[in-house]
Amino acid sequence: IVVGLVLSAFVTKTFPPKLDAEAIATDFGIGLCIAAALVLVTYVIARVVPAFHSMEAAFRRTLGPLSLGEMARIAILSGIGEELLFRGVIQPWLGLPAAAVIFGLLHFVPDRSWFPWTLFATAFGFIAGWLFEERGSLVAPIVAHVFVNLTNLILIVSGRGLPARAAH
Repeated sequence: IVVGLVLSAFVTKTFPPKLDAEAIATDFGIGLCIAAALVLVTYVIARVVPAFHSMEAAFRRTLGPLSLGEMARIAILSGIGEELLFRGVIQPWLGLPAAAVIFGLLHFVPDRSWFPWTLFATAFGFIAGWLFEERGSLVAPIVAHVFVNLTNLILIVSGRGLPARAAH
């Protein structure tokens, strides 16, 4: 996060956001709406696509039991840190497509059960990059990223993201 803050503040000048309270509130709302839509889409897909079942089970095994506070810290730190780096630093230098693809590739795990995560991360990279370009601020992408991560962590760790027959 510190490296992303320094680079985005002094090199690409994408942070801090404009200090317009109305724009920040609007971006926060947009980020929440995008997060809700993405979580809903992935929830529905996870209920019908078997590849998501094995990915969620692998996530659950990898993460183990987490408290809500631990999930919130993971979501906040990863959402802020990754958006500062990818949208705040890499995207202004290399452009949206490159930043989105690199973002997706950094979520690659060489195991077939994790492949949906790589695809979702790449798609999210394009969405977050578009939000950044449209809004001219990191607020909406950060909010979307934090809430997607938090909600998906809660669903995965609790087993609520899977159909009942696959959750156990």
